[in-house]
Amino acid sequence: MATAAMKESDNVTNPANSTERAVLRLDSADSPMRVLASQTYGKLPMRFEANQGQTDSRVKFLSRGSGYTLFLTANEAALKLRKEAGNQEKSDNYSTSSSLPRPSSLTSLRMRLVNSNPEPRVSGVDEMPGRSHYLIGNDARQWRTGVRNFGRVKCESVYPGIDLVYYGNQQQLEYDFVVMPGARPDGIRLAFTGARSMELDEQGALVLRVEGSEVRLLKPQAYQMVDGEQRVVAAQYRLDGQRSEVGLVVDHYEPGLPLVIDPVLA
Repeated sequence: MATAAMKESDNVTNPANSTERAVLRLDSADSPMRVLASQTYGKLPMRFEANQGQTDSRVKFLSRGSGYTLFLTANEAALKLRKEAGNQEKSDNYSTSSSLPRPSSLTSLRMRLVNSNPEPRVSGVDEMPGRSHYLIGNDARQWRTGVRNFGRVKCESVYPGIDLVYYGNQQQLEYDFVVMPGARPDGIRLAFTGARSMELDEQGALVLRVEGSEVRLLKPQAYQMVDGEQRVVAAQYRLDGQRSEVGLVVDHYEPGLPLVIDPVLA
């Protein structure tokens, strides 16, 4: 079965009838061209594709990058890590009957919102130019074309009075918890599966180790807008090692004003 995923192009050919590929070669891993290309690519914004049947029906949006594929459901983010960049096409061949990466897989990591709203409203925000096209096999009825891409994904009311917004670039995923006045951020809890170990480092970052990779959740940043100015609020992770869960501790904030908590996954 031939599979192709193409973006920002309406000139789509059937991969079953085409074998040509364009290859960019960079002579050495530390060459100036390779370094510049890596830095430039890393600054590109993440693109979140709406799921129109190209993957499991539980997935609302997905994003593909160098070495990973990210799946967003109503209350979970599943990160599939690839050991070899050359295996991207093979590892991302998902049909409509495919399931999410299993938590037991050594190359996948799941972050779940504990005791959250099971059916939040999930929508794409900041639609981006271009479309994604999937040509799966020789049956045109299985093809998915004109898939919309967005710069952000918003999950409304994941907890009472708290929204969650995903965004980022090719090197890191950011997700803002937007806490409305009167809501309680101490109810936010994250559970992780798929990591061999989980610990806090000296900088307050949460370090998750999977097979051959390390995923870091940088120390969360929090702020409020007070009289038109951004005021930094102290925030940190609280680790519950027995349950493999992580809470958020926010100190000395104004409960009558909106609060934004911004963790970063690198």
